[in-house]
Amino acid sequence: MIKYRIKEICTAKGLTLAELATKTGIHAQSMSRIVKTNNTRPSTLERIAKVLGVTSEELIEDDDAGTKDSRISVITGIPVDKMGVAKIITIYAPTKYGVMDVGFIAYKRSFYPKYRFNENQKPKSLMDEYPIQSSYPHDELDAAILEAIKETYPESKLHNKLIAFNTDVEYLNRLIDRPSKSMEITVNPSFTYEEMRSSTGRIFSQFNFKFNLYYDLDFDTIRTIFSSNYDINKKEELSLQLQTMTVF
Repeated sequence: MIKYRIKEICTAKGLTLAELATKTGIHAQSMSRIVKTNNTRPSTLERIAKVLGVTSEELIEDDDAGTKDSRISVITGIPVDKMGVAKIITIYAPTKYGVMDVGFIAYKRSFYPKYRFNENQKPKSLMDEYPIQSSYPHDELDAAILEAIKETYPESKLHNKLIAFNTDVEYLNRLIDRPSKSMEITVNPSFTYEEMRSSTGRIFSQFNFKFNLYYDLDFDTIRTIFSSNYDINKKEELSLQLQTMTVF
């Protein structure tokens, strides 16, 4: 039986299937179908191979060639420049069934000098995860995105996930392997009255984000356009932080 090694090679290179889809110009749902069915046109497989830096032959393996113990998985560290933190924001919104989890957005932040773990915080018990959630880095960009959603849906929650091993990339691939629709967040500059009066002729930055809102049940009434504000004195910091962000 023929099987594609697309997911395996992506994992080794620290890429999610969503990132691969963007790089190849293939729709994310089409990429998911290719991986699930192990079937596509040779030209499409060649395009995927080229982006992954392998030959199309290396993307294919024969399952019947050997057997492996399915209870054993190999954990390997991904390249350092692919490591980072996945920010997963689950949106809790009012529905006719009460307040429910209606979907989530996810993006990755790469490490940079300001984006470091608080290593002084330790788990309080054996049941706590490590690193604990309060140890994860959080900057102005993260705050603006979360604030935009919580302005409308205040019960929404952020969960951090460290991306350092192939198993972390596999987890993210499984997590986003579901239907999605487009969601937009705009972050505008915030002015005091005096700043507004002196703004004539000055140029300011508006930050625009497009996310995939992943869901299990599609609630048509859920809002998909949000906005928040940032301190105009933080424009340079936000521009730097933006360079460390990748949307899934």
